[in-house]
Amino acid sequence: MHQLRWNRAFLPRRMLWLLLLDTLSKEPGHGYDLIKRTGDRFNGMYSPSPGVVYPTLQKMAIDKLVTVREESDGRKTYSITRKGRNVLKKNRHVIDMCEALRSDPNWKAKAKLLRSVWSLVHKVASGLKDMPPSRVEALTRLIGATGSRVDELLKEES
Repeated sequence: MHQLRWNRAFLPRRMLWLLLLDTLSKEPGHGYDLIKRTGDRFNGMYSPSPGVVYPTLQKMAIDKLVTVREESDGRKTYSITRKGRNVLKKNRHVIDMCEALRSDPNWKAKAKLLRSVWSLVHKVASGLKDMPPSRVEALTRLIGATGSRVDELLKEES
């Protein structure tokens, strides 16, 4: 449905989408309220821009993950749907990872690492369509070797 990609942002688009669903699972809210609650969740270190939040909410409404109610003051109040709760439940691990990351004192460096990983995934995925078999094999070897080195680094004592 949605792909997880960073797009040079603090959070990958799907992570924001899931954070908004998680926030709405606690109580409905309007766009500005959701921006504020997300900022509060990150202790003010990150606050999504309206230019990202509102299109994300529109897409979530199209996908029937949220409902939208027009208020008399012109604001729109968003509520999570049953489908939205099911999607959130299936992706709980992403929210849990985000929560663990933001409670870590070294979270900025770790977020940068994750951005690098997702950027690499996106680069490879976007080039697959017309990639010749020889390049697929070369990239498979390169990424396999890199994965082995990552395993070694993860096993090292801090």
